[in-house]
Amino acid sequence: MFMMKDYYQILGVPRLASAGEIKRAFRRLAIAYHPDRNPSKEAESFIKEIIEAYEVLNDPAQRALYDSMLTDPVARESGIPDRPHRDPRYKRHPPDPNYKSPKQQTLEMMLANMRYSLFISWCTLVLSLFIVCDSVVATYAASVI
Repeated sequence: MFMMKDYYQILGVPRLASAGEIKRAFRRLAIAYHPDRNPSKEAESFIKEIIEAYEVLNDPAQRALYDSMLTDPVARESGIPDRPHRDPRYKRHPPDPNYKSPKQQTLEMMLANMRYSLFISWCTLVLSLFIVCDSVVATYAASVI
């Protein structure tokens, strides 16, 4: 079992702290441990922890997930909050490793057909240039005669 960092302790705020309190604590610590003001090696690693804590606690969705992971040991192990299912026999299954979102499928299809699209584009360009040259030559020939 791994130990989670306590972001509230890193920022020095209570668990029920408001967004304003978190922001003030972050700014105070960021000024104190900024590499330009504090050249020690510990300050450099601590500022990274401060930034990480602030990024998680500043976003309401990430903060809710983090709070649920702090309080629920099952969620701490799985990384997602565990909500009871209405059917007690239901067991959560791991995600399918072969699943591809519709955007991923579209991207793969586009990459697979890219050479055909390029070929058609080049053929269209050559044909368009041929038509333009033919019209220029026909116009010139008509004006000469």
